[in-house]
Amino acid sequence: MTKKTALGSTAALLIAAGLIVYFNSKGSSSDPAAKTNDSPPTRSDSSAANSTHSSGFKPTQPQDTKTKRRDQGDDAELIAKYGEARTNLSKHVSSTFIGLLGDLASLSELASAQDPARVNRDLLNGTLRAYGLTDELQLTDEQKSQALDIVEQTRQHRLEELKGAVTTLQDDPSRLTKFFLAEDAYKRGETSDAEFAEMYRQSNEESQDLFLKMETRMQRMGQPSLAGDEVFNEKFATILNPEQSESFQAAIDKQEQEREQKLEDPSKLAADLETRDTAFSSGRQMIGGVMQIMQSAAQFRQLQDSQEGED
Repeated sequence: MTKKTALGSTAALLIAAGLIVYFNSKGSSSDPAAKTNDSPPTRSDSSAANSTHSSGFKPTQPQDTKTKRRDQGDDAELIAKYGEARTNLSKHVSSTFIGLLGDLASLSELASAQDPARVNRDLLNGTLRAYGLTDELQLTDEQKSQALDIVEQTRQHRLEELKGAVTTLQDDPSRLTKFFLAEDAYKRGETSDAEFAEMYRQSNEESQDLFLKMETRMQRMGQPSLAGDEVFNEKFATILNPEQSESFQAAIDKQEQEREQKLEDPSKLAADLETRDTAFSSGRQMIGGVMQIMQSAAQFRQLQDSQEGED
């Protein structure tokens, strides 16, 4: 695997890593479930429709009568507020995003199987760079070895969370659908700045920064990093000396301040449904391309190995 391919595959996982703690620890919520299979009548996305099969996750199961009635009630409420076309498009965008998460999990497993050491090195270097600590910490060789072990543990933890989140979101995509509708309404001038800021903060508080992390990971595409990951931060702090710990904590505090600033004025983070649709669909296409390259490279190496064995 080339360095570029390894970097791309690591970064792809990080679009969604950190988005999914809520859906594993608090799968149920006060919001009614909205398990929907409908696609917007005016749009089609064959890759999204087949995502659960190609990613190795369960296909959507037929709904029972009780669930269908409940979903129809939820849809009626959203349609009354946002209109049928926007509601259907939001459901489509949510489905594409869930498919993207499934693709990311598959890509992460493939990258890790081919070159886990490089993936971990890229993640560690990217994390230190994101914190602004590339040169400041001056880690010893022993600390670097310990840090790489921590990166591996954190990466595996994130992967398991991501796989669980895909299953949970397939069962109940309602939180995504409602959020995408709300921010779309804001972008179209139907919601005030204050109303959107309150909705955005509340949504993140209820979901452990789900939507804020979504934006952060999308912005860091191509820059693999575990910055802001609580599992990594807690474990990494234990291998630092007092002076290093002070610098590391200062970097964490600075990042938290930036988080609060974004929550105070999230208007720059909002996007309409068409923008979300394009971004998520493009992400799936990119990941599909990376996976094809990686699989072809693996097959080529196997062919070379078999030919060398014959010689």
